[in-house]
Amino acid sequence: MKKDAIYERAIYIIPYTDKEMVTKIQNAFTKINVEGLGIENGSDRNLNTKFLSKIERADRKLDILTGFELIDYD
Repeated sequence: MKKDAIYERAIYIIPYTDKEMVTKIQNAFTKINVEGLGIENGSDRNLNTKFLSKIERADRKLDILTGFELIDYD
């Protein structure tokens, strides 16, 4: 069994005051994740309450984006 890397990362550095770009990124993450999880007519609410099943957690081809955000006012 080939053990390809299953994690990648992306870093976006934008001013938090650029609300249009923040919204575009949030919408893109939502779209990718509802499609990757096969949730029809999904929304942020569906994702916020979603728990991955044991099968989903073991699926090395599950195509979703997870992570965190850091906001620094400096």
